Amino acid sequence: MSTPNITEKLDGRLIIIDDYFSAPELNELVRDVQNWPYLYGEVDDGDLPPTGMSTGEYTGTKTFHALWKFCEEHLPQTHGCILKRSHANIFAPREPAYYHVDDESDEAWTFMFYANNNWDINDGGETKFITNLQNKKENYEGTEYPEIIAIPPIPGRMLLWKSNVLHTATPMRNTHRFTPTFKFIKFLKEKHGKAEGGIVMGDKNTYPWHKEYTPPLPITDIKHTIASIDVYETNLPNIDNDSLMYEIVNNEQERIDANPEDTHYEDIKFPGSDTCMHFMGEVEKAVTAYANKDVELTGIWTHKTEPNGSTAFHSHTKSLYSFVYYPQHEEGQGDIHFTVFINDMPRFEKVIQPKAGMLLIFDSKISHYTGKNVTNTDRYSISGNFNIRSNDG
Repeated sequence: MSTPNITEKLDGRLIIIDDYFSAPELNELVRDVQNWPYLYGEVDDGDLPPTGMSTGEYTGTKTFHALWKFCEEHLPQTHGCILKRSHANIFAPREPAYYHVDDESDEAWTFMFYANNNWDINDGGETKFITNLQNKKENYEGTEYPEIIAIPPIPGRMLLWKSNVLHTATPMRNTHRFTPTFKFIKFLKEKHGKAEGGIVMGDKNTYPWHKEYTPPLPITDIKHTIASIDVYETNLPNIDNDSLMYEIVNNEQERIDANPEDTHYEDIKFPGSDTCMHFMGEVEKAVTAYANKDVELTGIWTHKTEPNGSTAFHSHTKSLYSFVYYPQHEEGQGDIHFTVFINDMPRFEKVIQPKAGMLLIFDSKISHYTGKNVTNTDRYSISGNFNIRSNDG
């Protein structure tokens, strides 16, 4: 942590904070936020349909404490305010949101943290504020048209704004948008009486830091499982990854599709050397154990992701079981995201950070994508598909 760079906009109604968390600190917080449970049903306004997903209170997490400490030390606007709510929002790629206000009181503040560790100007994800129509939701007619300022999600950036400023989230183009949030309102003893178990910024007697984080309770007393994701993680101890990398790099010119504009251009034909045949046999043993069935390999390839590259949502629908193996991997080359879709929108996600020697086996129908490679080196992985072995012939 270092001295933050703080900028005021809109006559102090919007505060922008940058350059506070170091890269390792930011990576730790981003990974913390992305592993929280999220539920569908968040609404920006009672008259609007649900959009995005949200957590319950996250009071006991490392992210809460890091953000609370920052507000306590650097944002005097929040001092003496009671915490109405702490939660985090997630929006899927290209998922729209709606303009709204968080609170109509001029004594309320909203604090938000951009929990992403990379961003490009074409990625989207800005928070938009209407600057000249404070606390108005009606249609804009006549001469009073909205003026908008957009604040991009610079990694680690934090925002504080008056909760009665009209605003909306914009989605990222290819990745999910995670934003932990505090909702504050000025604590007035004559109005609120005692804090009644609430947390008041600056009043350490109200800090229940012994309280552990618990996931949000289900809406009803009956649990209905809508979707589940099973991804099996293991390793292959009998594989020489250096020799395997030598074989696939030397075969790099053997592209599955020679057209650089085609999505399969990044896929490379898997070599047929003894080293690679041994690898295929070890993977088949692992998939057989996972499926508890006699399986056969139906396709295998190497995937190369260059710096700043990523993969889009996809699934392997013509098979039953799929796998991905990482002969080498370094942090920043892109996590793998497994996603469940409901009504054609991504609603549940599991993020896994690859490691060298990791083998992941999963149902081929599960949609997944790989995050951006933000390093200066190429990322290699080996993928393939299996079906039940045919007894024909």
